[in-house]
Formats: sequence, structure tokens, C-alpha cells
Amino acid sequence: MALKAARVLGAAILPFFIFLSEAAVPVSFSSYPSYLEQLKCVKVCLWEVGSLDDLIAGIGCSPPWVNECFCNPELARSAAGFLATCVASRCTIATTAPAITSAQSAYNKYCSDNDFSIPALASIKSYSAYLSQPDCVQKCLWDSPEAAGLPDHDGDLMPAVGCHAPLDNACLCNATLAGTASSFLSGCVASRCATTVEAPVTAALSVHRAYCSSAGLPLPAVVETTSTDPLPYTETMSESRLGTPSSTSVYPPVRAADGTPSDRSFAWRHCRNRTWEYWWSFSPTVMKTTRAQLHGPHPVTQAQLSMHLGSGSMGGEFALTGPMKRELLIQGIFVSVPQ
Repeated sequence: MALKAARVLGAAILPFFIFLSEAAVPVSFSSYPSYLEQLKCVKVCLWEVGSLDDLIAGIGCSPPWVNECFCNPELARSAAGFLATCVASRCTIATTAPAITSAQSAYNKYCSDNDFSIPALASIKSYSAYLSQPDCVQKCLWDSPEAAGLPDHDGDLMPAVGCHAPLDNACLCNATLAGTASSFLSGCVASRCATTVEAPVTAALSVHRAYCSSAGLPLPAVVETTSTDPLPYTETMSESRLGTPSSTSVYPPVRAADGTPSDRSFAWRHCRNRTWEYWWSFSPTVMKTTRAQLHGPHPVTQAQLSMHLGSGSMGGEFALTGPMKRELLIQGIFVSVPQ
């Protein structure tokens, strides 16, 4: 009778263990090649036997230690944050940026090899080339790193190109957004750094492209479009604040290599509660299709407008609000000068 009972109990327990083995796979990270090649200070953050201060405990998992929790895509943001903080505090090398990137890469690869798709969260804030930039450039590339994805994280590149939480490399390095990213960085850096010198802008663009290449997502070259309108060509931008005109500026024409005017972007600073108008003047008046893009750091607001300008006065209007829908209305009127 006892033997029979044992067999019945065994028959009941066996399917349970089979189900458990299929549904929950124990973590084997400590023997994983990418883990073994890490620095010791990185290893203790990724996985340390007997510790409750490593990654799996840091993201809220509890025994039994299984891949289903360790590689839970919903915990990817917590994992990235834990690794960045832990590696920075435990490793005493000159710059921890490569160590953080290596730790994140090892974790992502382990989970990927175990059939868990972990989004590669953007870590440009710990990229060595980013860290070497002045503050005004850093804030255009990645601002308020402690509040990534929160409402106040709206003044830098990722929300500018339309990325939302989780802020991952797939969006930051999206090839189809390369032109938008380039335009935003050009305007944002010129505005924040309060300079007409091209070096900071070039540096920002270089950091973005280099970071994406290091993440395995190289960006395509950005080709500027040009106009075929005859000279002369002038541009005027007028500004008003709270409905009261405050200034008018005439910008010199931007020329393409063949001498024709090219599309240009412009940026503004401290643009809350302001209205902008941008004017193109052509002489003689010709048929033209033109494109305009607006961008600025506070708030990050972008638009592209294509319109047809012919003889006489023709134009259009657009109105925009910031991505957080809280601060800004911009209106623009694009016209050609009558004959």
C-alpha cells in the first residue's frame, strides 16, 4: 500500500516538475562566455553567488532564480539603470563607460541566446565621446539622464525625433530618422551653446553617429536637399512674444555648392509663448516647392511643411505643440514676394 501511494505521489509530482522545467529555466549566467570575460568589478554587478546586491536581485527577482524574471523585457529599464549605477560605483577605472556598455551587452546577449528579446536601451549618456562634450552639447544629445522617459525629459534628441519610453537604441539610431536627428542637433547645439562656430555642432553629430555605429546600428549619410531658384535670395524671420512684436532679423542666404539657395533650418531659444514667422523672398518670383523644418530645445517641437509658391502671394500656416502637450504654440506663415 505504501509503495502504491508513493507511486501515485510520484506520478502527481512528475508532471509538476515537467511543467516547471518548461515554464521556468534556471539562470546559468555565471557560466556564460560573455560573463566570464568581464572585469571582476563588472561580474559582481551582473551575477555574484550568494549576493543580494547583483543584477537579478537589483531588478526585484526572488528565488528560484529563473530566466523568466532575469530576462523579463518589462524589467529592461530597471536592469540598465542598475548596471549603470553598480558598475560606476564598483569599477575604479578612468572611465566606466566602456565597462557599463560591456555589462549591458553581456546581459542582452545572454537573454537573447535564451530566447528573450531585451531592447537595447540607449546608453549614450555613459558613452565616452558623450562624456567629453561640453554641457550644452550633452543636453542636446541626452538631457536629464536621471529622469529619462519622464515628462521633464523633453529637451534632447530622443523625444525630438519621436522616441518614447523605453528609450532604446532602435529608435535613437533609426536610419529613417537620421535627417531629423541631424537637423535637431544642429539647431539645438547652436542655440544652447550660443555660438555660430560649427565645431560643437559637428561634435554632436559625430557623437551620435559614432554611438550608433558602436551599437551596431550605423546611420546613413544625411544628404541636404537644395533649391533651384535663381538669385538673389533673402530670408527674414520675425518674432513676437505674447502678441507683441519684439524683433526682426534678416538672415543671409544659404547657398548650395552650385550657388543656388538651399533649404535651411533655424532654431530658437527660450521660445515659450512666442510666435514666429519665417519669410522667403525671391526675385524674380518663380514657381517653387520648398520645405521648412522647425526645431528648438524648449520644448522640442518639430514639423515639416511642403508648399507651393508661385507668382503673387501664396502661402500656408501651421500650428504645433510640444510632445508633452503643455507649453507652446508656434505659428508660421510662408509667403513669396509678389511681382
